[in-house]
Amino acid sequence: MVASSIVSGVFASGDASIVAGTWSSNQVVVDKPDYLRPVFMNSIIEQDRYMAIEASATSAANLDWFVHELADGRGGQGAARSSEEVVSVLPDDRLPLYHPYLYSGRKAGPAKAGFYALAGWHTRADMLFALFEGVTFAHRAHIDRLRAAGIPFTHATRSCSWPQMFADVLNIPIRTAQCAETGALAPGDEVFLILA
Repeated sequence: MVASSIVSGVFASGDASIVAGTWSSNQVVVDKPDYLRPVFMNSIIEQDRYMAIEASATSAANLDWFVHELADGRGGQGAARSSEEVVSVLPDDRLPLYHPYLYSGRKAGPAKAGFYALAGWHTRADMLFALFEGVTFAHRAHIDRLRAAGIPFTHATRSCSWPQMFADVLNIPIRTAQCAETGALAPGDEVFLILA
């Protein structure tokens, strides 16, 4: 998580990163850790910089499951096709909702995944839109916890396929890496797209 953030350009105090991978990873660089804050984890970057992290298994692992089980994504292009389908859906309050807890949440408890308000006229694209939106709001819950702990989260870099939804739900500018697996890049390899 820390490597993905650093290589995507997040290394100065106040910089933030959202990584929608298997886990919902949301982190902000801070000058010092504060273990009294209700934050999931603090990780050292350098002697005077730390990463405050909020995370859980509520992110793109949900899409991996959907693609594998419901969208015949065994050919390797399922996630890309899913993103294209989501773009075709017009947001509407009659769309289903998705609770992205296939692998539970950050805390032990009864949270489980599910589609809600699903009706016979909804399409696979509608379900994918709900999944994307549910994952985005799960990230927002983590970001809200960081903010409640006094850690500012006002702009972010991001590595994922649904950046506009994140920008809309979080109401912040999102800068997106145009490559996969940023944690495996060497410094200087990064490529970004700025979204307004």
